[in-house]
Amino acid sequence: MIAEHTGYCRLCGESKVLRRSHIIPEFLYAKLYDDLHRMLGISTKPSAKIELPQKGLRERLLCDSCESLLSGYETYAVDALSNPTVEGLSGGRGLVSLEGIDYSRYKIFQLSVLWRASISSLDFFTKVNLGEKHEKMIRGMIYSGTAGPLWRYGCMVFFLSSEESVVEQIIMQPEHFKFGKHHMYRFVLGGMVWVYIVSSHRATSRQGIYSKMITVSGELSTLKIPIEDLKFLTGAFQDFINAGIIEKASKLIPETE
Repeated sequence: MIAEHTGYCRLCGESKVLRRSHIIPEFLYAKLYDDLHRMLGISTKPSAKIELPQKGLRERLLCDSCESLLSGYETYAVDALSNPTVEGLSGGRGLVSLEGIDYSRYKIFQLSVLWRASISSLDFFTKVNLGEKHEKMIRGMIYSGTAGPLWRYGCMVFFLSSEESVVEQIIMQPEHFKFGKHHMYRFVLGGMVWVYIVSSHRATSRQGIYSKMITVSGELSTLKIPIEDLKFLTGAFQDFINAGIIEKASKLIPETE
C-alpha cells in the first residue's frame, strides 16, 4: 500500500494529501524520453549525478484539486501549441505565428510553470527564485484564474530549429539573467525557448520585450531560430556532438524523491 503524504498545498494553502506534482508539464518532455520512457536532458552542472527518471521532475506540492486545476490549463496548452504556422526564411530561420489562443488560459499555464519552478526545492530549479512578493502574486493569479495584463509576468516564446532532431530533445536547467532593471528567467524545453520577465514595473515599449508574447487578442508572432545561433545553447549542443550522441542527451536530469 502506498503511503499518503499530508501537508499544506502550495496553491490553495489547505492541509491535504499531496500529489507528486510535475514541475514542468509532462507533455513538454514528450520527445525527451527514450524507448524505455526514461527522460533525457541536460543539466548546466557538469558534475550532475547521472540518473534516468521515468516520470520527469516531480515534487509533493499540490493537492488533487489544485493538480486538476493546473492539468486543465496544461491540456489546453497542448492544443494551443500544436499547429503553429511557419514561414521559412534562409539559414533555418523562420517566422512563426499562432492565432485563436485563449490568452487567459494560455498565460496562466505559463505562469504555473514559472511559479512551480520557483517554489520547488529540486536542485534543477535552484536558479529560479522569484522571491516571496512575486511568488505570492503569481500564486493568487493562478488560483483565481486572473491572467493580468500582457506586461505582468509576460513570457516571450521562440521556436528552435536545427538540422538535427536533437533540437526537440533538449531540456536545460532554467537560468536567471538581468535585462536592464528587469529579472528574466529562461527555460529551454519542448523545442522552444521561454523567457519570462519578472518586474514590478513595465518595460518601455522601445525595449521590444512584449512583441514576442501571446497578445490579449490571442495571437503570437515570433521567430524560429537555429539552435546554432544561440550562444547559451551552442555549448550544450557541442556536448551532443563530442559525445557522438545526436538522438540522445549526454547528460541526464536527476530527480529527487
